[in-house]
Amino acid sequence: MEIKEALRASYLAEGLSDAFLEKIGEIAEMRQFSAGEVIVREEDPNHDLMLLVTGDAEVFSVAEEWLGSIQSGMPFGEIAFLDGKPRSGTVLAKTNCEVLVLPEDPLRQVLRNDHENALRALLNLSRVLCHRIRRATKQIAALQALEEASRG
Repeated sequence: MEIKEALRASYLAEGLSDAFLEKIGEIAEMRQFSAGEVIVREEDPNHDLMLLVTGDAEVFSVAEEWLGSIQSGMPFGEIAFLDGKPRSGTVLAKTNCEVLVLPEDPLRQVLRNDHENALRALLNLSRVLCHRIRRATKQIAALQALEEASRG
């Protein structure tokens, strides 16, 4: 898939102008990962934002606990991009994957140069984060219920 098509099909692109997506496309790099390959490793200091273009990936904690799935079109690496801290999980390619990498520094420059589209892009990332937080909250509640049931 071409970079511009991949950007347009992603959750990140909602409401963004074609010109803005073109600028992001100029800094983006498409990478291939084989099934079973690590795409991102927890605690890695890299802060690039990524988009899963094709394939399926899974997120794991350092204790190798499953944290969630990533499907085509979904951004990931947004936590490290936003807070500037090391990666919060390991992303493993479940199938062969194409990943669009948006390098941190050039992406920040594109965002600084277009405040209106930057706001839309950051709101789109916020929606993804909120979805993931809600899912994690449900998982935590389910685990707590199981723990309480096993004790009682």
